[in-house]
Amino acid sequence: MKIKFDKMHGNGNDFIVVNDIESDLKLTNKKISFLAHRNFGIGFDQLIFLTYPKKPENDFDVKFFNADGGQAD
Repeated sequence: MKIKFDKMHGNGNDFIVVNDIESDLKLTNKKISFLAHRNFGIGFDQLIFLTYPKKPENDFDVKFFNADGGQAD
């Protein structure tokens, strides 16, 4: 699986930003957890996932996932 991403960090945390508008990824909790692993994956605290907007007046929607693969509130 090939994923284009940007890695950012701030306040002691690091984030991966994935633009799903330009791709069509199917990320499961297990895949996110693997990618978050510091020894075997990319390594991050949270994944920021940009998706197609649900409302036409928006440019995109955002979903946040924790390193365990669960979606953050």
